[in-house]
Amino acid sequence: MHHADGESIGLFLSRDCLIEGNRVSDGFSVNIYLDNTTNTTVTRNIVFNTGKRDFNRFNQPPTGIQIANERYGGFANPSSDNVITNNILIANRCAFTTVRIKMVVV
Repeated sequence: MHHADGESIGLFLSRDCLIEGNRVSDGFSVNIYLDNTTNTTVTRNIVFNTGKRDFNRFNQPPTGIQIANERYGGFANPSSDNVITNNILIANRCAFTTVRIKMVVV
């Protein structure tokens, strides 16, 4: 996945998913995005920014992996119990971010 006008890989209101073994680059703002996602594993991905600015949001490269809880008018599946492991993140704006979640790091 590369040069996306949105998130390169995005899960929304999802559970029990697997994102594995992908090469992901140059998403609009986030390369891998978990939003209201539970019990999901993100593993063995190469997530990077090539430096091309065509798809940057606000002239900034994308975040590598982001977990969030956006609001969807009555629908919710608060992000929890996700496993992010063994990914390679290169030259992203930041490797990992969270928005509106409580996170436990083990």
